[in-house]
Amino acid sequence: MTPGPKDRSGSSDLRQRLLDAAREILREPDTPLELRKVAERAGKSRTAPYLVFGKESEGGGLLALRIAVAAQGAREMNALMEDAALGVDDPIEALRRVALAFLDFVADNGRLFRLMYGPEISAVQRVGEDGFRDHPECRALLDFRSRAGWVISELIHRGQERGLLRPEPYDEAFDHGRFLETPRARYLQIAWATMIGTALLRDDQLLQAVGWRITPEQGARLIVESVFGLDPERVGGAAASFLASEATGSPLAGARSEGAADLGDDVDVDLDAALDDDLDDDLDAAPDHGLWAVRSVTEPSPMIRQESVPVSRARSAPAPPPNHEPQSNLTEALNQNSGLRRAAFSDKIRNRARILWIDDHPEWIEHEVDTLSQLGATVTVVRNTHAAIRALQAATADGGEEARPFQVILSDIARGSRRDAGVRALPELRRLAPDVPVVFFVDDYDSSLGLPPGASGITNRMDELLHLVVDALEGR
Repeated sequence: MTPGPKDRSGSSDLRQRLLDAAREILREPDTPLELRKVAERAGKSRTAPYLVFGKESEGGGLLALRIAVAAQGAREMNALMEDAALGVDDPIEALRRVALAFLDFVADNGRLFRLMYGPEISAVQRVGEDGFRDHPECRALLDFRSRAGWVISELIHRGQERGLLRPEPYDEAFDHGRFLETPRARYLQIAWATMIGTALLRDDQLLQAVGWRITPEQGARLIVESVFGLDPERVGGAAASFLASEATGSPLAGARSEGAADLGDDVDVDLDAALDDDLDDDLDAAPDHGLWAVRSVTEPSPMIRQESVPVSRARSAPAPPPNHEPQSNLTEALNQNSGLRRAAFSDKIRNRARILWIDDHPEWIEHEVDTLSQLGATVTVVRNTHAAIRALQAATADGGEEARPFQVILSDIARGSRRDAGVRALPELRRLAPDVPVVFFVDDYDSSLGLPPGASGITNRMDELLHLVVDALEGR
């Protein structure tokens, strides 16, 4: 068996000067990493590297220098990742920060990173037990790379404990050396594959030719989404709007911005028919809806509020949108609100589900609409049944985004002087879109009235509304 290289640490000052010179060369795109150049940069003779790293014939020389530089880089990368996760309780936010630190490190140390994970180092790892793998430099490199992996592994485990990721099927897997068989190992593989792939795509600018440029923030979001299955920025924005909704019971409820509503880029508000009387003549002849019709005549409407909002407020002076920065308590918000949690992980919503929302006061549902939009849905808001009919008819036409059929209809019940406008419109909505579920979202729900005939659900709670929307999208 070939003996391992001798440990010739030499002067610590000389060693550090050589490593610093090597790092300086690696920051230059075209300068080759050679012993002669490293010695020149360090201001030493050509034989100086051999005094520290040994002779080539003994397994030292340039290869030992490369391993030592890679180990130094792995130590720095691990320290940055550990610092990024330090003190952050939320595993989603912690992983985002760790991913950002990782991408920043690679952006500043592209050639060094390739050395740390490149084919040369991989070949060294495959040498037998009495080869380079037992050399102190190689052991240090493998140790610091493993520590960086455990930073990610710990965040994955924390996500499993909080129900964000599938848990380990058996605890004894770790005791019997079967870590690679566990879900955590698979999540870890996904994380590292995405992290390294994203970092190299950015460093090599491989997507520039097609007009794509991945910023560090976008790359970090992609990495989190690959592991947890959600985009932390969009879900963070959705959680902020959700908590600001008056229908959540949150301490933040009612935190409406002054001025006009800003319903987001994925929202289309139809104002053409704002003053229509909601199909008065056509729907007067609609069938009786029992208690719903009686209540609408004898009791005040739950949707009538003591506030007059001029139509001219529409979108002329939009208010600042909610803060969509990732929330440090995002996991807590998901765990405490099952509907938000379910919707955040729903592929049906994320894949730009099309939702038609009928409400004569869009400014009253701005946070609810923004929640769905941030989660990935495309929400079209109209003020009355006339506009809803036009939107449904347009969805059956050919061509364009607007031709995509709606998958869910959300509606209020009282509009203007019509205390049961939403219920009266149901037969026409069902005729035009027989397979599209209709869900009512109201201020004050009386469960004794039951479900309006033809509707798929009714609620006055935002969390329950998200459950009903996902149910509808999943065909339940």
